[in-house]
Amino acid sequence: IISAFLQEQGAGIFEHNVQSFRLFHDLEAYGKGLNLTAQVLDGIICHNGEILQNSYGCDRNKTPEKLLTEYRESLNGNFKSKDMVPMTLEGCVMRISDVIAYIGRDIEDAIVLKLVERESLPREITEVLGNKNGKIVDTLIKDLVNNSIDKETLRFSPEVFGALNRLKDWNYKNIYLNPKKSTQDEKIRTVFRTVLVECLDELGSDKKVTGINHWFNSMSAEYKEATPKPRVVADYVAGMTDDYLMNAYKEIVVPKLFGVNFK
Repeated sequence: IISAFLQEQGAGIFEHNVQSFRLFHDLEAYGKGLNLTAQVLDGIICHNGEILQNSYGCDRNKTPEKLLTEYRESLNGNFKSKDMVPMTLEGCVMRISDVIAYIGRDIEDAIVLKLVERESLPREITEVLGNKNGKIVDTLIKDLVNNSIDKETLRFSPEVFGALNRLKDWNYKNIYLNPKKSTQDEKIRTVFRTVLVECLDELGSDKKVTGINHWFNSMSAEYKEATPKPRVVADYVAGMTDDYLMNAYKEIVVPKLFGVNFK
């Protein structure tokens, strides 16, 4: 939703892992960024767990300058972060750990929300990986370690990778695209759109609804000069917690009572 907003404004795109890099490199310390190494920042921007591969290798010739170029090109949409290759094996660990962290955890959350039942998990997957998050994580980590020792790449065994791939597809069909969940999608889109548009309108004005001006005024002169208004809005909204976003939405759309009580 944030990416669509930026594209409408002609201000690039939004990707969550690129925004993580941006947070540490450009936004922290009031817009001055933190003094992190290129290798750490590279691991952060390459952490996208939506990309599942049977082998993860690194680009040892990748320079800090190339990393910054890829970051800037990712912001404007000319380079998709899924095509990035980490400069270290530690960066590969970051990418593959993202998959390991969410693949089983999402199943547990979906069971609590009654979107799926544990018994509905396909047996050909559970016989390889297990049917609970702890067992799935344990299986994936041990298999990854055993198949990557003394190698230049990280990889799963063919059997585990095949099961992991099928589980990812199953999650998409039964959890992420579940009709029960998608009934709320339009409401979520409305909340985001309302707050994004209000922030853009509010930025630089005397309005004090969302708090964006207070945040923007605290940022460095370099950030203020270098950042277009739509990107400022994206930075601000992307940094909100769920509760903060909902409270901002209510402040925009819900009338105030002014202490009047009709009983």
